[in-house]
Amino acid sequence: MNRLSSLPEDIVLHILSFLLQDTKSFVRFSAVSRQWNTHLESFVRDFFFDDESLSPSAILESLESQYVPKIGTFHFSYFPEKPYRGEETYDKVIDFATSRFVNNLSLNSNHAAGWAGGHHMGGLACPSLKTLRLNGCVLGETFSCPTVTSMHLENCLIEGLNLSYACPNLKELCLVDPNYSYICGMIIEAGPKLVRLSVEYKRPYDAFGISMISAPGLEYFRFVVDHSVDMEYFPAVDDFPCLHTAVIDAPIGRFNLIKNNQKLSKKLRRKQERFCISLFKLLEWLHKAEYLSLSPTVIQVLSMVPNIMERHSSPFTRLKALTLLENPVDGGADFLHIPENALCYLLGGSTSAKLQLPSKRE
Repeated sequence: MNRLSSLPEDIVLHILSFLLQDTKSFVRFSAVSRQWNTHLESFVRDFFFDDESLSPSAILESLESQYVPKIGTFHFSYFPEKPYRGEETYDKVIDFATSRFVNNLSLNSNHAAGWAGGHHMGGLACPSLKTLRLNGCVLGETFSCPTVTSMHLENCLIEGLNLSYACPNLKELCLVDPNYSYICGMIIEAGPKLVRLSVEYKRPYDAFGISMISAPGLEYFRFVVDHSVDMEYFPAVDDFPCLHTAVIDAPIGRFNLIKNNQKLSKKLRRKQERFCISLFKLLEWLHKAEYLSLSPTVIQVLSMVPNIMERHSSPFTRLKALTLLENPVDGGADFLHIPENALCYLLGGSTSAKLQLPSKRE
């Protein structure tokens, strides 16, 4: 144990964050503790616990015996075999972190059974909490976190949540594979302080997820769809008067592969057309962007609907630069060719817009 004394202080504190109380009591009498006072735990600001290395009972035992006035970062992963058994454990862990003025809270309850296994989040009344990362949790009408400024939600089930009321100070939001309990889709209503929004779909979806986005103060919007996703609809958005940068990365190979297939069923053709029109409307709603980044397949998909771009004048009057994202899975150099009608639609509304290609995906 005394060998730890030769390590840098930040590394030592990181190691100590994993230890149980009995071990820390032993450390207190080693050479490591000579550079601190008797309350060794008060110097450990970051905690990382998961049920793979420690049992939930051992974790709770360690937390209950801690003398920690403030916490910097707290991460907890727990996947109970039966979801209802984990609620009490999660409640105790959250109470421990929030009562000690945690700054960054990360909870992972992404159970293999799906969203039904996630922890149901309630209100987080912690004045110091600024960053919140949740994986596999359930957020309903009772959820609120008024002080959080940055939030990352992955595989979370969202039920009737109004972010403008639940998180009025939210500035940055990242949604990965969001799901919603109603078939109409999830409506994102954010307050005027939200300036960055990123939405990413990795799991297979079909017409589910986000249906509407409202964020009046948004400056940066990123929408990414994985190549394996079969989406029929893109979300509708309110006017973004402050929009500076928009990124649409949708390498959806299935639709461009069947572009010239004359044997498509009527049902599939209608679905393909709805998809293209939905994507076109999404671009229309982002017309105030000054910098626009698109994957090559976005342009290819738009060309599937005859004359859709020719029938509309370019709405991008503020555009300064159009960037094509580098995307090897889309087919390489063939996809770097932009049809003339697409160039006219995307760049024709601005006298100063420049074309940049290719660029690495963000």
